[in-house]
Amino acid sequence: MKDAWNLKDQIGEEKAKKLIDMKKQIEEEKEKLKKLELERKRKEEQKREKQKSFAELLAESDLKWEDFK
Repeated sequence: MKDAWNLKDQIGEEKAKKLIDMKKQIEEEKEKLKKLELERKRKEEQKREKQKSFAELLAESDLKWEDFK
């Protein structure tokens, strides 16, 4: 039975390790970008909440306008 050749055998151990390390680095960078995007969206939402008008806040609540007259 012949030995099966795979990509790792063909490119060499060192290059295979380098590719694996690059893959891990790319995954880490993707995760970092995902966290940054979530943080940006959270801050944007907080800013939007701060800038809501009284009418918008009242519309979101169960309170009635007459209670504030």
